[in-house]
Amino acid sequence: MEELLKTLQKRDLTPLEEAQLNASGFVANVAMWSMIQDLITRSKELEAARAALEWEENIDDRKTLLATVKESKEISNALLVIAQLNAMHYGIEA
Repeated sequence: MEELLKTLQKRDLTPLEEAQLNASGFVANVAMWSMIQDLITRSKELEAARAALEWEENIDDRKTLLATVKESKEISNALLVIAQLNAMHYGIEA
């Protein structure tokens, strides 16, 4: 988004155009952080669900455990991709 802003700023944006671009960037960032928060919340829910399972005695709980582990890995991978993109784009690293 910032690259787009830099490119567009080179052609002398009007104040209204610049405000519109800034607003779009803000909305995109809010949506991204909301998605990150949702992923973290879901990850915590999965962790609590895993802790409640009696997978050693119950075959159905084993199947549920496998599904929760798979989803947890998918969430971790999504958060990793987001972190890598932020590192590349903004220079932000954890």
